[in-house]
Amino acid sequence: MTTTPKPLLPTKLPDWYTVEDPTTEKGWTPKTKHFKEPAVENAWEKTAPPASKRYTIRVTDLQIISPVQVGGGSFPEGHILPARIAGVPCIPGSSVRGVLLNWLKDNWNEISDPKEQEFWESLIARTEGWHWRPREIRFENVPLTQLKPYPLHPQQNWQLYGEDSSDNQRNQTNRTLASQWQAAPKHPEPEGTQPEAIARVQHSENPVFQISLKKPASGDQKNWLEKRLKQMLEQHGIGRGTSSGFGRLAVSVPQTGTWTIELTGMKPYEGGQPRQYRWTPQVLRATLRGYFTRLALPLLGKPNAERLTNILFGGISSRNNQKCCIAELSLTSFLSKIRSSSESHTTNYTNIPTEVAHETWIISVNHQVNFKGKSCPVEQQNTVAELLKPLIENLLSLASRVGGLGPGWRRHPHKMKKIGKNGETLYLYRGSKFTVNPASSQPIANLIQELNEIIKKLAIAHNVPLNATPTIPGQLISIWQGEREKWRLLVHGVCSSDAPNRSQRPWCGNSKTRPSGYAVREYDDCCWITVFDSGVVDTLNEQGFNQIWPLSTS
Repeated sequence: MTTTPKPLLPTKLPDWYTVEDPTTEKGWTPKTKHFKEPAVENAWEKTAPPASKRYTIRVTDLQIISPVQVGGGSFPEGHILPARIAGVPCIPGSSVRGVLLNWLKDNWNEISDPKEQEFWESLIARTEGWHWRPREIRFENVPLTQLKPYPLHPQQNWQLYGEDSSDNQRNQTNRTLASQWQAAPKHPEPEGTQPEAIARVQHSENPVFQISLKKPASGDQKNWLEKRLKQMLEQHGIGRGTSSGFGRLAVSVPQTGTWTIELTGMKPYEGGQPRQYRWTPQVLRATLRGYFTRLALPLLGKPNAERLTNILFGGISSRNNQKCCIAELSLTSFLSKIRSSSESHTTNYTNIPTEVAHETWIISVNHQVNFKGKSCPVEQQNTVAELLKPLIENLLSLASRVGGLGPGWRRHPHKMKKIGKNGETLYLYRGSKFTVNPASSQPIANLIQELNEIIKKLAIAHNVPLNATPTIPGQLISIWQGEREKWRLLVHGVCSSDAPNRSQRPWCGNSKTRPSGYAVREYDDCCWITVFDSGVVDTLNEQGFNQIWPLSTS
């Protein structure tokens, strides 16, 4: 009797490395329910081992204020699971150790007290390559609770350039389903009374950080240790994606920032039932990154526009073959407050709780510039740094004038009626809008011109050649104006699902294979249509819209 020998190595990935049926079209937004989360959680221990009772400082008053990311990657290739100690997910003490060392190195000049400098030099060999002295300091692991996999929505070619994702079936990298395991911040309690049934994201308990010194520490030394740890966690963060605004911890959520956003309408959420509504810094980063690329395309050409975008907003290619200094632009944004609507809304929407649709999210925004590891003239660093603040402010102003933020950003907030499968009347809610303060008040043509000049200066500073290029799909082509609700003729008329000859207008977009080639914004006395696909122009002319940008110079 012969037996089949068992393979020496596994031939199949464990469940926690896969998603359910990854080949099936998921639409534009990957859903959390596609991840085999229970398979992972069942393999984890639920109770962390007791923390050491011997420590120099123990910090317990920090809360997560932007999602902390540990582990993650792309499907179906597989991804990295979070670090675990005794089977419990955690931030390794070695990670805290390394990040704090690098942060102290970058901010050494901010430590002005000679006694504090002397204290840190007793722990760090500054003149020997910047490393911790052996056996002088110990960082404990930091257990994490309520760790969940969340889909990532990185900007991909089919989103920006209006490509049909169904054409990319042979190239799955264009539709990669990616995730990150995150410990989420607590959602602010809305002002006013709201039904308890509304699902808010499950947040993690306050992490506990413990640091032990070999030698006894004075009161001042303990205070310095705790102070710098807290500054590092709030200003730099820990985990993956810190340059995108993830991984921040602080005693409380910042209530103010350089800019303040007020967002109404559809809100960022994660899939599954019920939906979990939450803010993530990736939403803002993707918005500004997208508008930057759209403006840069006709000025630099596609390859150079993508290169400069990656330099400023991050990307794998931004670190390859770059001889000039690279400015890493770090955007942080925090949901600091939720304001309930003062008006009464009686319509029940099928796709979002009415209270969430009409509440206003107050978001604080800041930015940092990091030239770490880049050897370039100080004058060049100063030039880039001075351009980035007006760049962000003007991009925020542009984005708020022509569209929304997050899901459905191409549509103005509105409700729409739909007949259900059983003939019942259903109401859906679509679109979002936001304001930003402070914001540029100049006319839209002047605003775009100023942004173009900033982009050109940034390109020159980073040795990215200017290369004026004819119309490229995805660029900001034109802006049109019509009567206040005339946009409905386009959205619910020409581009309605049952409109005749709709298949001949691919720029209308659909929920599964490509986004629409235009965005809508309604004002008190007019509406704007912003065009990203030249195919929209003929229809706008036919419908009687007037082009307000760019204006003919003839």
